[in-house]
Order: sequence, then C-alpha cells, then structure tokens
Amino acid sequence: MAKTLCDLQNVNYHSCYHEQFSIAFDTFLAILREVRQRTDYALGREDPKWRATHMCVCCTYKLPDEKPLVPSILVSHDGNNSLKRIASVATMDQCVFHSSYILSHNFIDKFKDKVKHHQHLDDQSKDSAKDNSTSDVLTSCERWKSSAPEHQKTALDIYETTGIFAAACWHGFIIKFCEMVCSGELAKYPLALTDFILDAFGKDIGIGYDVGCTFGKIIRNSPLLGAKAGANQLQVIINSFHGYAHNRSCQLRYHPLYQPGFGIEDLETMEHVFSSSNSVSRSVRYASKFHWAQSIDLHFQQWDDNKYVELSKFILNNYQQVLSIISEFSGAISNFTTSLNIEEDEFERWLETEQEYLDNLIDEPEEHVITCAYIQALIDLQNADAKWQQISASFRNMSSTQHINYSEDAHKTLRLETARRSSMDVLLVNIRTVANLEERLSIKDRWTDDQLDYREALGYMKTHKFRCALDKLQQLVVQRLFKLSKANMSGTGYKLHQQIRRAIKTRSKAIHAALEQYNDLAATMTPPAPHLEWTNILDYAFVSDFELLKHTHSQQDITNEPWMVPGNREIAAKYFKVKRGKEELERLNIESRRLHTAIYDEHELMQAQADCVRTKDPLLAAELDDMWHQRERVDAVHIQ
Repeated sequence: MAKTLCDLQNVNYHSCYHEQFSIAFDTFLAILREVRQRTDYALGREDPKWRATHMCVCCTYKLPDEKPLVPSILVSHDGNNSLKRIASVATMDQCVFHSSYILSHNFIDKFKDKVKHHQHLDDQSKDSAKDNSTSDVLTSCERWKSSAPEHQKTALDIYETTGIFAAACWHGFIIKFCEMVCSGELAKYPLALTDFILDAFGKDIGIGYDVGCTFGKIIRNSPLLGAKAGANQLQVIINSFHGYAHNRSCQLRYHPLYQPGFGIEDLETMEHVFSSSNSVSRSVRYASKFHWAQSIDLHFQQWDDNKYVELSKFILNNYQQVLSIISEFSGAISNFTTSLNIEEDEFERWLETEQEYLDNLIDEPEEHVITCAYIQALIDLQNADAKWQQISASFRNMSSTQHINYSEDAHKTLRLETARRSSMDVLLVNIRTVANLEERLSIKDRWTDDQLDYREALGYMKTHKFRCALDKLQQLVVQRLFKLSKANMSGTGYKLHQQIRRAIKTRSKAIHAALEQYNDLAATMTPPAPHLEWTNILDYAFVSDFELLKHTHSQQDITNEPWMVPGNREIAAKYFKVKRGKEELERLNIESRRLHTAIYDEHELMQAQADCVRTKDPLLAAELDDMWHQRERVDAVHIQ
C-alpha cells in the first residue's frame, strides 16, 4: 500500500514509509473505533454483547404479533485454519485489541478439560434404547477429523494462532469467532460458541455443523452445557453438503432435509465466510497479536456491511428458489401419489420404516467374524499343503543328467530344499492358526467343504467381501467429491489446484480398480447385485445410495420395500424439498416483515438521538446524521 501511494504521489519509496504508513493507519482506525464507541453510546448500544445479539435484523428483530419460528434462528459454525499467525513474530508488541467479534480466552477456557469425548463417555448415556441406537449411528461418524479425540488435534509448533472457529446466522452475519491457539479444532471452541449463542438468543436455536451428529452428543454429556442445551431445546444437525457424506441412518436423524423448520437452507454459510476471509491470511501470517485481531475485525465489519446491503436480495432469491422448487416438483408428486393411490403422508411412513430397519441392523457378531476367519484359514491351509506336496514331489523326483555337474546339481538341490523348508514353515503356521480358531469355536472335528456349516460360512464370507468392496468404492467416491469441491473453492492457489488435480486423477484410477473388484463380486451374489459402470458411479453421489445397496444383501430382504425403489426415493426427496420449501416461505414472510419494520424503527431512533445531542455535541450529531444517510441509501434498495 505504501508503494502504491508513493507511485500515486510521484515520490520515491523508502522502507521507512512502510512503518510510517502502518502507524498512521492504526491511528486512523483507532479514531474510527472511538467515533463508533461514542455513537453506540448515544444510540444505547454500549453493551459489548449488543452487536452479536442484534447482528441481523431478520433473525433478531422479533415482532410482538408474529408467529414463533422453530427453530427461532438458524446458525452455522465451523473452523478454518487459514488465518494462522507465526508465534515468534512481533513478540515485543503487547497491545491488546478489543473486538466485539472475538470470544475471550477466559470464556473459552471454561470448557478446557471439561470436555468428555464421546468415545470415552460413561455408560449412563446408554441406558435407553434410543441412546443405544443413536450411539451405533454415530460410530461411523467418529472418523471425521473434527470428531477426533482431543489429543489428535495438534498443530505445528511454529504457529501460535492456528486459525479461527466462527459462527454466523444463515444470512451470513458473523456472531462471534474464537482464536484457536496452538491446537486444532478442539471441542472447547464450538462448545464455548454454543454457550454464548444460547445466552444471546435463548430457546429453539438450530445449529448446523459438519459433525453435528457427534457434536450434539458431546453437548448432551457436557457438565457445563448439557442441562442448558436441553432446557433451551437446542437442535444440532449436520450441514447439507457434508451430510451426504454421513451414513444413511445419520442423515435420517440429522440432515436438514428431514428436519422440520429448517427449510431448504444448506447451513454451509461458513464455507462462504471462509472463502472470503482466506484473502486476509496473507497479511496476518507474520502480524502481531494486535494487528492479527485488527485485520480480521476490519474484514468482518466490511463483510457484515456487505451482507446488510444484500439482505433484501438474499430474501428475494430464496423466495424465488422456493417457489421454483414447489412449482417444479408438486406436479410430479401429485401424479405419483395418484398413480399409486397413496396419500402424501406415505412418504413420512417410508422414512420411519427405513429408519426402523437401519436401527435394527446390528454389527457382525464376533462369532461370524471368527467363523469367516476359520474358513479362510482352512482355505489357506489347503493351499499351503498343496504347495508343500508339490515342492516335496519335485524334490524327490529330481533327476540328474548323464553328465554330472556337481555345481549345478548342488545349486538346484539347495534351491528346492529352501523352497521346501519355506513351504513347510507356512504350512505349520496355517496348522497352528486353524487349531487356535477351532479351539475358540469349540470345533471337535475339522470342517470339510461338503459340510453344511462350511458352505453357509463360505456364503457369508462372500457377502462380507462384497460389502468390504462396496465400502472401499464408497470411500473413494466420497473422497473424490470432496476434492472436486475443494478444487472449485475460491481463494485456492495455483499450486494447491495442481495438487488437487493430481489427487483427483490418482483417485479416479483407484475408483476404476475398486469398481472392477466390486463388479467381480457382484456377479457372484445371490441374487446378483447391480453391475455398476463409471456413469453409475457419478449418479451414486450420496453415501445413502451405497448404504442401501450394501444392505440389499443383508439377512433381511428389503428389495421389495417401496422406499428401496430408486424412482420412489427420488419422488420422496422431492416431497421433502417441497415440504421444507413451504416452511421456508413462512420464515421468509416473517423475516421480510422484520426487515421492513426494523428499517423504519432505526431511522426514527437515529433521527431522535441526533436531534437530542445536536445542541450539546454538534459533531456527534453530524456523525449520527452521516450514519443515518448511509443507512438510508441502503434501506431505499430494501424497501423497493
């Protein structure tokens, strides 16, 4: 910036100008903060929590005669590690920046060492059947990075600040953010933010988080937050995009598409916030603590101002999107229900039936796993014995030529003896393995391939291999989807783009190999599983499709269930989108009325306060008038 100003003024640049410009800019921002503090006091907004509790008029400016919304406010929170700060830089700068956006370390550290991770909870939470089924659902979600145990969330030692954890309403206005210090995304940061949000907004809050399923369990078991969250009926769900990477049972419980009151909102607001804040990372990496906080505070102030300018457009765009969904899908839903002679409530029952089926699925019994290992050990033993017999026969039948070559015969004999000894070692290992498994399974007589138990276990093992192959294919496809989304993210540099491109190319090759393995096993299933092509994989964009394909070959036959038919599932998804869309229309109608009322009330307040202080402090009155004219210019667009 200093070089740019020198060029504009036709002055040669000197290194001292950079420091002078930094000092002047800090002074300028300090003056603006002082002016802002005085205007806030004049308007009755001196409370440090006022900005957070009134950050969005559509969410917070409730009217006395309006219908209560449930959830009353939609919030999204997530962590980002782009805004790092080097620990060894500007250590002599002891200035402290006070921002209404930053949650203090003292507030956050209330939850330090109070977090009881869901993998180590006491057994009291498993008393009810509902808790047990929920616990089973969350097991597969614990592999997410944000759900990892606390000791695994470490950071490089060169950084003191490793990023931020922030929260925003669904319109994009920033509520608060935490500075993550020398760590990864620890649970204390979202817990502290959730505690602040509960204090600020009260009951019936809906929070979206990429690991909302496991985080909700952490909240329920938090000694500081569990009772408060329950009393305020807090709802924690997963974001729409991240939700499709969770298992199907988790989606039915926590995906916004199936949660009443959340509308068609994807709750991926923080992805847009971080896409913008990534631009600040270049200037804060080597900044002092003061300038790190000042830069982010300045960025979020501008971000909130931009969001207010776009607020009426946001409501209009969502309104048009909802009307488009309802118009497009209602006809197909009506034709479908008429053709099958069913009511629309049937889709709700399909969802309940599917959830009940998935809840009743249990993990593989240990006995079945050991039995499969025993069958595989028998096969390995048979192969090892055949190899040893073959090598032994070759050793016994070794014949020398008429012209004896002692060196060549000795080398050949040594090679055969080594192979015979190696095959004997493998055979003995397999014999001991089979004996150990027979002891664990209490098998007296060794199974043979003509026994019924052997054939049943072999069939079960084939199904197990099919599921493992499908799990591998599912994992690679989901990883590819996340890489594709990251490649299109704003602010991604050229080098990272190239790394992502190479990763996508490598993963595509792995998907082809996994797809070939799946198709080989699918043909052996009874009945045969669907043969998948690369084009089918592109359609299998959601984990739920893989989950149901895997459960098709479980012990319970669900192939004839209506919710298993792809066409029926597509119509059911449209039904829930229409239902959520109608809920969003209701929310948008209420929020547009709040915006309209807040505009007139704020104009009256500013004019009244400016007139009140005009004789005592004309400069403050002039500043209030300027604020009013700036807001009036923006509000004129909203009222149109």
